[in-house]
Amino acid sequence: LTSENFSEPYVDAFDGFELWCPNSEEDLPMIPAVYSGYAIFYGGQTSSSYTLDAFRATQGRNFLWGEQTGYTDAWVLKDENKEKLDFLIRLAEVREANAEFLIDGELMGEVGNRADAGVLDVVWKVWGVETHVKLPPVMATRWRSLDGKELIAVANLSNCPAPFDGGRKDLVFTLGAGEVRVVK
Repeated sequence: LTSENFSEPYVDAFDGFELWCPNSEEDLPMIPAVYSGYAIFYGGQTSSSYTLDAFRATQGRNFLWGEQTGYTDAWVLKDENKEKLDFLIRLAEVREANAEFLIDGELMGEVGNRADAGVLDVVWKVWGVETHVKLPPVMATRWRSLDGKELIAVANLSNCPAPFDGGRKDLVFTLGAGEVRVVK
């Protein structure tokens, strides 16, 4: 059972909440940081007009913050959007394979990138207005399962290979364009 928009008094009554507000570069993952593991969130807006990296930026960041991605119209199924669909499929596969963290677990926070990966400059529609958004091309989050295990989820939102240094030897690597990786 799901509901539109999030409402704290109903966390125990609904399984999921549609978060339909458009993304912006000022967003913080406050709702998933507090309520991850209690409810499923979905609904990150995107548009068929988004470039591949703008699409990856919305869907990839929402994935890293614990949101179920793929809330879109059938345009994503058209041949010209194959790379966007492939990215959504990869996000779904990683989410399902790591459900104990990314669905049932707790978002512990973001993991900063110590490597100089540059800046990803994309255009998103915010309340119908095209808006330039600047984000890190590689983003990462730390998750804890109910039994205390940890996972780092990392995504390259850009169309180019990019470095990541999460401050540990096992968190130093280069991700391919649009690559999503987890480290346990």
